[in-house]
Parts: sequence; structure tokens; C-alpha cells
Amino acid sequence: MSYKSKIQQFLGIREIKVGLLMLVLSVALALISMYPSHEKLVFSGSLNQGDEIILSEIIPSGNFVEGELILKAKNSEVAVIMHADAYREFTVQEKRIFLKNPEISLKSVEGSVDYTVKANMVFYPFSRLSYLALIIMISGSIIVNIGLLKVFSELM
Repeated sequence: MSYKSKIQQFLGIREIKVGLLMLVLSVALALISMYPSHEKLVFSGSLNQGDEIILSEIIPSGNFVEGELILKAKNSEVAVIMHADAYREFTVQEKRIFLKNPEISLKSVEGSVDYTVKANMVFYPFSRLSYLALIIMISGSIIVNIGLLKVFSELM
């Protein structure tokens, strides 16, 4: 008996065929669930004297990749608090700040300031398919093991 006929006989068992098919399906679903969707979001507004805004409340930080903060005003003083400890205060005409983390807070100390936040985001729209892939993978593994037990019980 050749190897090819042994493999065909092995794959002829219904449980092994169905279980391996389920495992291949679960790998395909897992790969689809990791497909990213890139989006650029733009938020803008203005701060009057004494107003404060926290960017992490506007931008979901789990999906944030990078961004840019543009401040525009005439002789206004703005306090920028980055990462809860770095504090900068400057007079703004037009200022661009590149963001790697949305944990920034802006406060208009004097005058009014217009701000624009441009954020590059990553979303995973098919991520819920990974739960289905997990269930199918576990079920397929159990069915393949049942088929293998059937094969080994026939050998004895």
C-alpha cells in the first residue's frame, strides 16, 4: 500500500475531513479578523479664555496611530500639558504640534484659540470574527481527535 492511498484512506474518515476543514476555515476567519481599516479624522473647535479640552476624550486612544495639533490665534497664551507632567505655555499665532499620543490637554490662559486635530486612526472592523474562529478551531480540533480515536481503535 502506497503513502498516497494511506493518506486518501486517512482523509476518507468523515470526522477527520470535517475537522480539518473546520481548522482551515478558522485560520481563514482569523486572518480576515486582523484586516485593518485606516481612517483620517479631523476635529476642530475654539477655546475661550479659561476653557480646557482633553484630546484623549475626543480621540479614542486605542485606535490612535499619529496626529497633528494645529493652534491658531492672535496673541493668545495657551498652556499645553503633555503626558500629565510636561507643561508648556506659549503665545500662539500658529503652532503645529505632532502627536504620538493623544494624552494632551489644552487650556487657553489668555485670549481665544482655534484648534484643529488631525488624527490617523486604525480600526479593525472584522475583529469580532476572531471569536467565531476560536469556536470553530476548538470544535474542529475535537472532531479531528474523535476521528483519530476512531482510526486508532480500529488498529487495535
